[in-house]
Amino acid sequence: MTGNTDNHSYYKYLTWGILLTGIILRIVVFLQNRSLFIDEGALASQIVSKNFSAFFEPLSYQFSPPIFSCLVKSSTLLFGANEYALRLVPLLAGIITLLFFAKLIFHLFTPKIYLFSLAVYSFTIPFIHYSTECKQYSTDVLITTVLLWLFYKYYKTRLRGKELLLAGVLGIVLVWCSMPVVFTLFGLGLYWLYQAYRKNDFKQLVKLLFICLTWLISFTIYFFLILKKDAGIGSLVKYHTDYFFPLLPTSFTEIYKALGLLMSFLKTILRATVLSQLLGLALFVAGIIQLWKSNKSLLIPLFIPILSCIIASGIGLYSLIPRMILFAMPLVILILTYGVKFIFNKWPYRGVGILCILMVVVLINIDTYKYFFKPFQKDEIRPVIEYVREHQKESHSVFVHHLGITAFQFYQYHHESKSSFELQRVTENNWKDKLKNSAANQPLPCWLILTHLNPQELEEVVNEFEKYGSIADEFKSINSSAILIK
Repeated sequence: MTGNTDNHSYYKYLTWGILLTGIILRIVVFLQNRSLFIDEGALASQIVSKNFSAFFEPLSYQFSPPIFSCLVKSSTLLFGANEYALRLVPLLAGIITLLFFAKLIFHLFTPKIYLFSLAVYSFTIPFIHYSTECKQYSTDVLITTVLLWLFYKYYKTRLRGKELLLAGVLGIVLVWCSMPVVFTLFGLGLYWLYQAYRKNDFKQLVKLLFICLTWLISFTIYFFLILKKDAGIGSLVKYHTDYFFPLLPTSFTEIYKALGLLMSFLKTILRATVLSQLLGLALFVAGIIQLWKSNKSLLIPLFIPILSCIIASGIGLYSLIPRMILFAMPLVILILTYGVKFIFNKWPYRGVGILCILMVVVLINIDTYKYFFKPFQKDEIRPVIEYVREHQKESHSVFVHHLGITAFQFYQYHHESKSSFELQRVTENNWKDKLKNSAANQPLPCWLILTHLNPQELEEVVNEFEKYGSIADEFKSINSSAILIK
């Protein structure tokens, strides 16, 4: 751990304790092997069934960056079409992210300052969640973190041949690994352009503009090849409407919405309490002040990506739904850490202990320790399918509600042990089908496979089928159930 003046052994042990605990926690949740969530199921079926070239075209459903899909596909070819193989890439991304972030903050801050951000990174639930889910959000965070590490490695120097080539190639490739990386690249590119302009280094300015142009060309190709098809889909736009930022709010409702979306950048990583959000906001403002006083130009790579993301949301081009702003969390955490530095610099002796206690108890999700003993679960459809397979008789039909179709299809048709999940006489309910008609036409006896329904929706489905029969058997799992109607 170079770059620190305080090398007390207790800081060293505490640092490595937090880091290793964060890594082990991710591995433990990964090994718990929860059922695939509906979005995972939709993506997993396509990754298993398609060839590599198909990932460089729009997928039938669910968006996934092409290179991420290729990496997950490679994992399934090596280790089989199962949950572990599908989640291996996100897990490795989560662990590598933690190591890169640790290396970054060890260089920038002293232990009494960086312990806070290391703990946030290690124990934040969304980081743990998406490090163990077959979606691209964990790799989004990894890419932001690695780019920040590279930035701080070179930001005080003039980029030369090898560094410029590395920047150009990285930007071109990373666009195909992560959609929101364009915001991070925008902030980094703007910083280097500003530095060249400020120093009247026009030769360097031309080189940097060329590199930014190659990034833009790469993203443009990516957009028209893959993203454009989904950009105007009405159902997607409707789903994300609540997460589009109102740039010019005209009512109290829109002002409230705008404030809520802005605070979501803190809610994603801190405890969901009023005190936590207020303290987090205070640290964020203190971080901006610290950066402004020490090196204003650092606000460009740290704050501009967040601001550009908000503006893109305001014009309907990007959603601020928590999982899609996860890429920005390394930026937010760094600004918070600069806020901690500001407080320690201003009050080096008084109140430091109290501040530390507040940061640990109020801000950090230390209750994630429970996942060492209690499984992290969402929709446990796998045991439901297994139960129906064990109890299905020849006369029994199966009705799969549309919210469970994607996960069900993966287990039924694509899982390496699909014979263990194979059911007969299955009706897959389309979301456009009216429930009333589906219930009337479904032959009895019938197993209902229901997942991802809230209590009201579950009751509505069951009540509709009970018009034609009664419940003869029932099996419940986490947010999933199998009900036999006779």
